[in-house]
Amino acid sequence: ETQTTPNNPNMAKNLVEEYKEAFTLFDKDRDGKLNISEVVTALRAVGQSPTEAEARGLEKELGKKSLDIKEFVDLAQKRAAKGGPDIEEQVKEAFRALDRKHVGYIAVNELKHILVTLGEKLTPEEVDTVLKEADSNNDGFVSFTDFLRVIRTSKV
Repeated sequence: ETQTTPNNPNMAKNLVEEYKEAFTLFDKDRDGKLNISEVVTALRAVGQSPTEAEARGLEKELGKKSLDIKEFVDLAQKRAAKGGPDIEEQVKEAFRALDRKHVGYIAVNELKHILVTLGEKLTPEEVDTVLKEADSNNDGFVSFTDFLRVIRTSKV
């Protein structure tokens, strides 16, 4: 992801154009405004990753239910300048969603089911590789630490 820097005006100009394009693309009703849900989708389209918690808090934080193009560009620039949530926070949020019993681990078979049914489809070999790495002690469960390590190092 390219960051806006005062030393590189061309990069900043390109990002602004990208933000404006995203705004236009997601302004489905062409009213010149994006509601909060569309704002989140547009931010994701330009490579930012607001978490679900951030998405829920956006309306309160902004004090409004929709943004015009200038407000959206300003928001996207501020978020790009401060950087997104770190990968560990995103992984923690995903792990918590999978660890429905809140026990600190998830069953390998549950993780396997998720890997083969959701998101980008993985080959059986890729799934086996991920699971072998994730279940380092071969007990049939994946801890948050192992999950994070695999997510960070995975080439899948």
